[in-house]
Formats: sequence, C-alpha cells, structure tokens
Amino acid sequence: VIGRQINQELMKIIFPHLDIPLWVTACSNAAIIAIIGTEWQFAHDKIRESMQANIEPKLNMDLNIEVANAIETLYADNLDDYAVVLSQHYHIAEDFHKEGYYAAIAATVIMEFNPLAAREFAARAIALNSHTYHSNPDSEWARLHHIYGQILIRLSQFDAARKALDEARNTYKNIDDELGV
Repeated sequence: VIGRQINQELMKIIFPHLDIPLWVTACSNAAIIAIIGTEWQFAHDKIRESMQANIEPKLNMDLNIEVANAIETLYADNLDDYAVVLSQHYHIAEDFHKEGYYAAIAATVIMEFNPLAAREFAARAIALNSHTYHSNPDSEWARLHHIYGQILIRLSQFDAARKALDEARNTYKNIDDELGV
C-alpha cells in the first residue's frame, strides 16, 4: 500500500513493533524484495499487484488511511511534495475531504511538468468541492478554476480553458477581489 519502494521510515511509524531489519531480510530471502539501485523495492510489480489484489476492501481503506497519516507525520514540513500520493491514498480510503484538499495542491505542484495529471487532480478537487473546506471558499473556488484554466491552456484545450477562467474571473468579481480579476 505504501508503494513499490520499501519506505522503512514510514513502516516504523505504521508498525512500531515490527523488527524492520528482520522483515527486510526475510522478504529479501524469499525474493519478494530486492535492492534496485540504492533502494529496497518489490522485486517485481506483479508481486506487489498480487498482494494488493488480495487485501480486503475495508482493510485496504484502513491501510491507506494509516499510510496517509504516516506520510503527514513524517513529512509534515513539506507536504506539498507528497500531495499527489496523499490524494491517491485518501481517494482509496474514501476520505473525500482530504482527497480534494491534496488534489488541489497536487494540481498546482505538477502542472508545469505533468499537465495531464494536473488536469485530473484539478478536476477532482473541483468535483469534490474542496473549496468548501477552505477558510475563504469563494476565493478558493476561483483559485481552483484559475489553476484549472491554466492547465487547460498548457494542453491546448482553449474552449474549456476559457470556461474555467471565466468562472474564476466572475467569482473574483463577485467577491471584489481586484487582484484575482
């Protein structure tokens, strides 16, 4: 659930009583994980996929919440760097409030180098009404549409971009935000 790479620091938080070195050795001896480059990883994606496929849905949701909480604890000083993965964990866990929150951040963080994924995160943040949890929901609504419009421009989807940017501008006008307009 954590991912392909074995993040021992996260595992220490999630499983505080687990003897991590013993676990790594046992998994390595069974050819489940291997050192790839400088990191311990699943030896093959099929192993991880098979293991994930056998996790009961409720347990999978609970594990994703645990992983997301551990990421928020371990990387509290730079959560923007983990917004993509946090949004994904919260999506699986069906915590739509936090999914939307991190989806909005993820869209902003990755829009320059992965506009296709950023479009999906921005659209998800809008669909989940993530702005309603913000201290200034109208301003956040406008900001999300502004980001969405910028992403759509990068993808040459000009008609959709205009609609998103018009929504942002109109909302900024309605709340008398001259800088936003």
